[in-house]
Amino acid sequence: MLSLVSSGDSGRLWRGAASICEFHILKDLNQAILRARLRCASNSPPNNPNSDEVADRAKRKLAQKRQRLQQKIADLLSTAICLSSITSPD
Repeated sequence: MLSLVSSGDSGRLWRGAASICEFHILKDLNQAILRARLRCASNSPPNNPNSDEVADRAKRKLAQKRQRLQQKIADLLSTAICLSSITSPD
């Protein structure tokens, strides 16, 4: 008699002689393959084709924020220079 171990989470033997037919063997085999694929997929990094776009968008947003901050600093410095020239007794 054939006794095969399924690769399911419980690690149990197949159900016995009644389930050793082509349908049940293929069913158990497909389930084991799907579980293995899910395990592999959960361990690997996501394969998202949009991840580059997301990273580019984040870089662009950061660059825009940096540019706004630099502009604010420049405005503050120019305002400070103007105020100091107005208040200096030249």
